[in-house]
Amino acid sequence: MIRIVDEDISISCGDDATVNVIMRKDGKPYNMQEGDTLILRVRRGNEIVIEKRFANNLLVLEYSDTARLVPAEYEYDIKLETKDGLHNALIYPHKFTVKRVV
Repeated sequence: MIRIVDEDISISCGDDATVNVIMRKDGKPYNMQEGDTLILRVRRGNEIVIEKRFANNLLVLEYSDTARLVPAEYEYDIKLETKDGLHNALIYPHKFTVKRVV
């Protein structure tokens, strides 16, 4: 199960999840262009434990991404790299909590 509250994410260890990232540019919806990349990074301290790149606005976490993580509190961010070489932080570091499954 995934739960998102105020950009903080909680997910059960080993769960799959898909998150639709809604982006805006100048107040209007932004549709990713060919060559744009959405980047999700999850860290514990300075160690990156998940880094995934997507060519669309759907972030997909698979069993293999979360099953190997120790249940704990991590930090994540989401960035957009455009085909024109611009780098934009979409979500600044927020909590990414992996919950233990009984």
